[in-house]
Amino acid sequence: MKKRYWLILVVPALLIVLYFGFLDSVYPEPPKPAVTYAEFPLNAVYIMNGQRHEIKDTIIGEYDGIGWNEGIGKFRKWKLKLKSSGADRLTLVKTKEGDMEIEIFFSLGHAEYLMGDPEKDRNYKQNYPSSPLISKKEGNMTSTSLFTSGELTEKYNIRILEWETSQPIQNHFEEES
Repeated sequence: MKKRYWLILVVPALLIVLYFGFLDSVYPEPPKPAVTYAEFPLNAVYIMNGQRHEIKDTIIGEYDGIGWNEGIGKFRKWKLKLKSSGADRLTLVKTKEGDMEIEIFFSLGHAEYLMGDPEKDRNYKQNYPSSPLISKKEGNMTSTSLFTSGELTEKYNIRILEWETSQPIQNHFEEES
């Protein structure tokens, strides 16, 4: 009787190990990047409620190891953050309207593009500023959506004047020998 319990535990564990070993051979690790860290100066100027605001910061791009996706297998993971705050987005406004918390922000963009990863379509062009996003949180419910054209100016009286970042880096990826 005790042998059956042992088989019930060992056989599934062995099958899982064999399965992941098979996947590892079918989906080899992508080459590691030569450049794993880069800084991209950011200068943004906007007008909100008639007041001119300027943000000078740095976007940091970092290699974050290898990820797994059922559709594409293994891939290089990247992350972007602001040097000043460590945030993964550039927040223009954080306010409260009644019980609702509202945040208006911009995505920092695609890390793959900025870090010169060839997995990102070479014809892709970073569109700064990207479409602004609005996050509304009420209690435990949070919804995030894109602004429609002109809504940022019409509803929140915010107008982007300048948005400058440096160009993506040229990176190299070589197989380990």
